[in-house]
Amino acid sequence: MESFYNVGDEVLAFWERAKAHFIATVVEIEQAQDGSRYRVVFADNDSAVLDSASLVPLNLQPGAKVAAKWNDGRFYPGTIANKAGNAYFIEFEDGDKGWVAASGIAVK
Repeated sequence: MESFYNVGDEVLAFWERAKAHFIATVVEIEQAQDGSRYRVVFADNDSAVLDSASLVPLNLQPGAKVAAKWNDGRFYPGTIANKAGNAYFIEFEDGDKGWVAASGIAVK
């Protein structure tokens, strides 16, 4: 079976408990009768084994709507205004602005 992603690919991977996609890296591909499964490591170091339906190519650019972690540890809606490496400058809907690490970005 052919896989959609390769080891080392950065993706948005679905985290069931949060019901959202988070930035992750594919670290292993497992072949199964019913399709490939991908072991991913999230930016916060959690990991999971997911099928291709739970992964989306990572393409977060300025203008993308996200939920981002604020100083209180909670996620709030905002828009990516800029990106530098693995950090994103977020303009939050309430008017606040700030840089957020990749581990603090979610896409619902």
